[in-house]
Amino acid sequence: MGKVASVFLAFVLLLSTLAGCFGSDDEDKGDYDLFVDYDIDEANQIWEQFDDHQYEKRTPPRTQAIEIADNLSNNNEIFLFRYWDSFSYDEDTLDWSEDPYEDDTWVFYFHSLRMVSFLMNAYELTNNTTYLEKAQWFIESWIEHNPDPYDHSGSRFAWGDHSAANRILTLIYFWDYYRNSSIFEEDFANDLLNTLRNHGIFTAKDKNYSWGINHGIYQDRALMQLAVLFPIFERSQEWLATSMYRLTMHLEEDVTPSGIHKEHSSSYHYLVLNLFMSISKFTNYYNISYEGLDSTIYKMQDYLVRLAKPDGTIPLVGDSTANNVLSIPESQIINEHLLYLVSDGTQGREINQDSCVYEDAGVAVFKNDWDE
Repeated sequence: MGKVASVFLAFVLLLSTLAGCFGSDDEDKGDYDLFVDYDIDEANQIWEQFDDHQYEKRTPPRTQAIEIADNLSNNNEIFLFRYWDSFSYDEDTLDWSEDPYEDDTWVFYFHSLRMVSFLMNAYELTNNTTYLEKAQWFIESWIEHNPDPYDHSGSRFAWGDHSAANRILTLIYFWDYYRNSSIFEEDFANDLLNTLRNHGIFTAKDKNYSWGINHGIYQDRALMQLAVLFPIFERSQEWLATSMYRLTMHLEEDVTPSGIHKEHSSSYHYLVLNLFMSISKFTNYYNISYEGLDSTIYKMQDYLVRLAKPDGTIPLVGDSTANNVLSIPESQIINEHLLYLVSDGTQGREINQDSCVYEDAGVAVFKNDWDE
């Protein structure tokens, strides 16, 4: 792009103080109502400078996604997660107020446009434009019924903190494949860019931020990726500074100096570590200097080595599931002890086998049978 300029913490602190303070609600409404006729070539400036791009996908491109996308394209069946049956809808009546299972979590995933992510997975794997066309239909429908955060005719989840963050990532995924596709339309491209800008305005506002919980980290990641990949937006640099400042607060306040997430749940430690690793992968790819992120990741990965049971799963402490430490890709591991564990001793260095007490977290780990 050439390079994204290094952003130093002092600069981040200065700009982020301003971010999210752009006047009154009435002025905000004017920002959302503004329509800009963007230069598509300029919007693609960053995208054309790399053969591939690094951004987070809400669902991975696996063959299972093709079946999900086929059922959606051919039978109007929306599958969001294994917890619910597929929901059959009518294109003529879908208005985004749907809640077929009276379940807030289903509505959250619905407005996160999770179905679009599955369609993009299928398109990525097959290059079948049917999936891309269906994805465009859902995005157009969502924009029509949920134009901005001040339109309250739809669901309260439409412009929620976490759903908006997830939606940013899926819209970025769509743009990557749509911008050079055979179905590209400049009018819709401008609609999409204006919607992305509105998502940036919304997510950058302090009043829309989830302070002190991991939802905020999802917002940080989404706002950062939007800012870097779309410098065409006039506030992109402010958004980048805001995302980095807020994320720094999470690094300092949510994790102990020894590298343990303060939720005191094995799964939340694993979840937040994965969020940090995905952000680090992004910042390193686009040459964004971010002091402190990788050092926190290093310590959090070290704790996982202590925490993991012989089969690689973590203990069910607090609100936890049996996440498996051994599933972490070696490419995302920067701690030599975790690398040794995940690679079955072929790389890295074995950890000191003594038990460990983390006084700053109030956690002690006592283990035997390390040879297993």
